[in-house]
Amino acid sequence: MMKIMGRILIILIVMGGIIFYIGNYTLIHSDSMNSVKIDRKEELEGRYFIYASDKKVEVKNNTLWNVLEEDTSYDIEYEWYGEKVPYITEIVLHGEGESINSGH
Repeated sequence: MMKIMGRILIILIVMGGIIFYIGNYTLIHSDSMNSVKIDRKEELEGRYFIYASDKKVEVKNNTLWNVLEEDTSYDIEYEWYGEKVPYITEIVLHGEGESINSGH
């Protein structure tokens, strides 16, 4: 009886860990950077990226990417899930309070 209970407990712990891992991997995380300067911009295989505060963030709209200027301060909101590169959801000129464009 104790062996069965022990095995059931182990199975429940393993299943809980798997469910937690899958749930956390597919969960959309969001964060923001305030008053950051774009260090550089990069285009790789048709995808557009900016680097700010040692973070690589994807810009899904190439028109927006073209408008963004290096060494200019922005407030950036971004999202990611799993191991994906974060992408911009909203970007504002720092101190302006007006959105340049939304990434959605």
